[in-house]
Parts: sequence; structure tokens; C-alpha cells
Amino acid sequence: MRNNLLIDLDGTLYRGDEPIPEAKEFVGKLQRGSVPFLLLTNCPLNSPRLLSEKLSKMEIFVPPERILTSGSACVQYLAEKFPEETVLVIGSESFLDLAVTHGLRLWKNETEIPKAVAVGYAPELDYEQLSLASHYLRNGAVFLATNGDAAIPSGERLVPHTGAVVEYLKTASGKTPLIIGKPYAYMLNSALKQLGCKKEECLVLGDGLSTDYAFAVRNGLGYRIVLTGVTTREEAYSYGVPPDKLLESLSAFTFS
Repeated sequence: MRNNLLIDLDGTLYRGDEPIPEAKEFVGKLQRGSVPFLLLTNCPLNSPRLLSEKLSKMEIFVPPERILTSGSACVQYLAEKFPEETVLVIGSESFLDLAVTHGLRLWKNETEIPKAVAVGYAPELDYEQLSLASHYLRNGAVFLATNGDAAIPSGERLVPHTGAVVEYLKTASGKTPLIIGKPYAYMLNSALKQLGCKKEECLVLGDGLSTDYAFAVRNGLGYRIVLTGVTTREEAYSYGVPPDKLLESLSAFTFS
């Protein structure tokens, strides 16, 4: 039975800084029923600890070890593949802190040649960072990206996200990155390790078609798409999502 839930965050449990109305009761019900779950987000801006604190302010209490971000999955990959090598990491302060916590040797100056360049969402990104990344990619560094999302909502606007920076560097360097986050397999592998289960035992619950739905279909997972975030019923149908996989709200969720 698919009784391990992989639950998206933005659009599923909250929208920005506002909780989805049913989210508190939904997570509480899972916890009272000892249902194993992991919260997954493609946004590498905040660490699992900071996201746990954000959820606590919404009275949704989930410990950091039950949260997986594309940033934390990316630094896990770097720690596995480049444990003794210098890496150039571009992203938020939390992303860099995760890299240090995982024991990565971060690039500091041009006397060091990084073996890999890892790019995440970087609100403070500047041209010098892009120039350095492009230079090292052209000279043999492995190209990694936390996620491929091109834009995310910010207030009334859509603002550039990791995927936009990735496209810039792809054009500048001529290299294509390994993308860690949804819908790709490494995010799933990290989630399975964290949950201690098999993929046949997992069900994805999320609101995105190019992320959550594609993540499930691409990796052979069960899924439900909830219509509380970015997806409308008509858009879901156009993707081929059957009616019985769509939920108007979290309160409509069942394992059947």
C-alpha cells in the first residue's frame, strides 16, 4: 500500500506566508494516525530548520528531519560525489550553511579550481558570481542545479528563480546541469532514504503539474493533485490527470 506521503509545501500546505485552511488539521491527522510523511520543496532558499520554524508560526508542527528541500538534497549529492573536492556553491545563505554543515570544501578564491558548480535560488546574485560560474564550467567543472523552476510568485509578481539562472549559465558555458529537485530521480532517492521506504510505498501530494505530477509520473509513484495552489482543474485535465486524482482541498484526501 502507498502509505508514505511525499507532500509539497507552497500551494499545498501554505501559500507564501499564509497556511492553506485545512493544512493544520491535515498534518495533525497524519501525525495522530502515525502516517509516515516527508515534506518536499523545490525551493532551496530556506533550510529544513527554517522551514520547520515557518510552519510552527502557522501552528503546523513538523520537525526539520521530516522536511527535504532541493537545496538539502543537492548538498547531500555534493557530499557523496565530491567529499574531498572544492566546490563553488551559488545560492542563499541557508544553502551555503547546509553545504558547510555537510562538510563541503567551498571555493574561496581563484587559487582554487572547483570540481563542481552548484546553483540554487540566489536573491543576492551578482554578475561576478555568474562570470566565475561560467568560467569554471567552461573549464571542466560539473554543473549542478538544485531545481529547474524558472519563476516563482512573489506578491503580485512572478520573479526569476533557479531555472532562469540555469538557462543563463547554460547559454554562457555550453553545459547542461544535473538537476536535483522535482521531477528528477535524485530528489526521490533522498526522500526514500530519509523515510526508509521503497518508492512503491509512496504517494505524492502536491499542487504543481510540472513538478509534483511530473515527479510522480516520471518515477512511478502514486499521486494526488490538490487544487489549492497553482493548478486549475482545466489545466490538470489538459495534462492528462484523471478526475479521481484531483482534490478540491486537503480535507478530501484519502488513501483509497
